[in-house]
Amino acid sequence: MGVGLQGEIKVKLLRHYKSVLAVCAAGSLLSVSAAARADLVVDFSNGSHAARATFVVVGSQLTIVLENLAPSAASVPVDLLTGLWFSLSDPTLLSGGSVKLMSGAWIINPHKADSDGDGGGDGVETIGGMSFVSGEFGLETGAAVAALNPLANVVIANAGLGDLVGSDDVFAGDDLDSPGSPNGMNYGIAPLSGLAADANNGIKKEPLIAGGVLITLDFSGDLDLTDISNVAFNYGTDPNFTNVIPAPGAAAMALVGLASVAARRRRT
Repeated sequence: MGVGLQGEIKVKLLRHYKSVLAVCAAGSLLSVSAAARADLVVDFSNGSHAARATFVVVGSQLTIVLENLAPSAASVPVDLLTGLWFSLSDPTLLSGGSVKLMSGAWIINPHKADSDGDGGGDGVETIGGMSFVSGEFGLETGAAVAALNPLANVVIANAGLGDLVGSDDVFAGDDLDSPGSPNGMNYGIAPLSGLAADANNGIKKEPLIAGGVLITLDFSGDLDLTDISNVAFNYGTDPNFTNVIPAPGAAAMALVGLASVAARRRRT
């Protein structure tokens, strides 16, 4: 079951000079500095829920670290982070990618997975010493996403979110736990603390991820962090996108300009 969330939101375009702070129309804290490479960091918190998405463009890849930062262990399905929505200026630039465990993340109930591909019993597909879970996540873009969430045109999820993310949308990789298409809470993201002692039976029966994942998306053409907006975190197995967080966009670039001018003035 999905859950609509409204809470504290922070959007930061992180670079290397001293930050410039501003409040955008939606009340979000916007922190912008200037340098060669930037990380777009989107934080969300509301009661027992907290999450972060960190976007970075490196070469022809967009990487996203998606983390469940809840202060308490997961007890019920709606405590699981199951997807990320956002809008991209041109979603057709994306052409697939992969999903692996972020540093420090681990698999809860690995023995509950149908298969781990390499027979290691750890609930992941091991490639080059790295732990992949690509086959449990899907990417959907374009009109199908916008038809459900008019503010987004990209969604990455381990759950089907209704009928939105299906078997044709799954990243290349081993199907670690049936069915073949994203469905249910399996491989949903719990906090690093894992499951609460009193977690309900449903959540205890599934292989889950504790901590977060590193999503790598391939793209062609030109893509910049300012092309990303309307970020939302999905909890539970149903679609929800009421916690939409506007990303910096043009406002951020204006502030970057102010930061650069201020830096030049301090040097003269």
